[in-house]
Amino acid sequence: MSNKAIDLAATPRTEFGKGAARRARRAGLIPVVVYGPGFEPKHINVERLEFTAIVRNHGLNTVVSVDIDGGKQLAMIKAVDQNVLSLEIDHADLLAIHRGEEVEVEVPVVSTGETGPGAMVIQEADTIRVTADVLSIPDEIAVPLDGRRNRLPDPRWRHCPSGGCHPG
Repeated sequence: MSNKAIDLAATPRTEFGKGAARRARRAGLIPVVVYGPGFEPKHINVERLEFTAIVRNHGLNTVVSVDIDGGKQLAMIKAVDQNVLSLEIDHADLLAIHRGEEVEVEVPVVSTGETGPGAMVIQEADTIRVTADVLSIPDEIAVPLDGRRNRLPDPRWRHCPSGGCHPG
């Protein structure tokens, strides 16, 4: 969980269209759009290596502080388009956000520990949708497999032998 936004330098885009985007990519830049409710969309370019490092090291739920001509704007990575052959990032969308705002994001589920002898783990969901403060988004949700009885998320819910859970 990160309590801090990662700084990202950007330059405003003055050219638009397919040709301008290709020229930017050849120059080592990624065309990006920053948008959000009550926010005028801004078209910017960011350094390919810097942005790719942020996505690979911190994931898609990363909050960045975009520096556009000296003005800072908090944003969250909303979508990333990759080239299917080279896997380089071709374009990105950033969602403009404010400090203290709550967002709904997908967080990966990770199993930890060892299962008991003869046990098999079947994980039906790789991610869980959670609502969290923009600077308190968990990196992952860990589920222990060490034989202890796992608690269900809501204490009102209980496990039923018939294969489902319902309020008890």
